[in-house]
Amino acid sequence: MTFREIKSRLGVAQLLLRGDMDDASRSSMSRLQSLAAIELMTSQSTVLTASESADLASFAATIPWCVSDLGNILTALEGSSPTPPKRRRPQQDFKALVHYFSAAEWSDLFQEGTGKDLKLQKILMRGYDLGLRTPSEQSLKLIASLWMAVSESPATLSNLDAVQKSANLSFTKLQFDQLRRRDGSDPAIWWDTLPAPLEYLNKQQNLFKAIFRDSMPVPPTDELTTMLMQLDMSYGCRNAGGKRIQAFEHCNVHLAKVSL
Repeated sequence: MTFREIKSRLGVAQLLLRGDMDDASRSSMSRLQSLAAIELMTSQSTVLTASESADLASFAATIPWCVSDLGNILTALEGSSPTPPKRRRPQQDFKALVHYFSAAEWSDLFQEGTGKDLKLQKILMRGYDLGLRTPSEQSLKLIASLWMAVSESPATLSNLDAVQKSANLSFTKLQFDQLRRRDGSDPAIWWDTLPAPLEYLNKQQNLFKAIFRDSMPVPPTDELTTMLMQLDMSYGCRNAGGKRIQAFEHCNVHLAKVSL
């Protein structure tokens, strides 16, 4: 049905319900006219734009319906409007995640007694707690590189070929996807690009304190930074564009001067 036909039906209801009649008759007439209008609105041939539905809703609101008939009309109009397409969230740049571990956490990540899978889960959970939901390919690649760097000895790392590194990247993606599906919650704060820790603290103090409690994150050592840069550039990923990832730019933070 068209916009004009539905408005015509509502116009008939308006004329009838403005006439003189007793309360029982008015209630029955309102009910019948609303059902007739809803039947048109919910017809499979009815396609209304959002603007047309809004105009019809405004017109329907001027009609002296009884009880809940107006609400039913508005609900039907809402259902006949096209559902706005869901906006796809942008991919998040979380390469700064390497700056978000405390000294104790770094020590634990490098601890030989800590299992490799557990280390990966700790890294992924830190990103998840900070708001990571739709990581860019480069961000996941850096997370995989960090995982390899803290889990393997230098000798083992030097013997890993590109195929093995790519397999670790695929496993990292799988584990993050499982984490996201298992939890399914929206982040407390959305970041398109994860900022430096000091900026995060300044903008989201309560959340930052809830994550780090009595400790502050410290940046990776120069040795680890160099290792990560070399490791991350030694294998590829989709959408890398052949460019080196600028993941370790100076954050301009002096965390020792900041206290919780």
